[in-house]
Amino acid sequence: MITIGLECESSEGDSWGIGRTVKELVREIERRPELRKEFKFIFYHKNAIPSFSLYYYIYLPIKIFFTKPDIVFFPNYMLPYGIFCKTIVTLTEDLYHEMHGSTLPWRYKLAYKIFGTHAARKATMINVYSQTSGKEVSRLFCIDPKRISVNYLGVR
Repeated sequence: MITIGLECESSEGDSWGIGRTVKELVREIERRPELRKEFKFIFYHKNAIPSFSLYYYIYLPIKIFFTKPDIVFFPNYMLPYGIFCKTIVTLTEDLYHEMHGSTLPWRYKLAYKIFGTHAARKATMINVYSQTSGKEVSRLFCIDPKRISVNYLGVR
């Protein structure tokens, strides 16, 4: 049995964007009990942790260390330090532009630069949503295209 971790912080409360995508992914997993024959899923939530930074950079790596998943999916463009299992991280070219050319406050840009660049360098696989995005992410972050997996978003 393969144990898959899913970082779900963005799906809490009123979510949009990637949070909404994560909510739908969790719903789909819950609708398909046959998946439990091959996979065990661990959903990591922020819950009562008072701040995102405390959750993402301290609590989450410790929690992952003790739950020992085979692989963890990080849908939010960043990979915290201290993760010692296989990882899949979603990256988009938007992240690169937020890191280098946006009007975001410097603390957000700094966090994106540190943890987004770390994700680009250290994630086992990079998830993108189109071939074009994959080529652009590969170019911008200097990622070997062999580490990039295209998973097209679908409409039902």
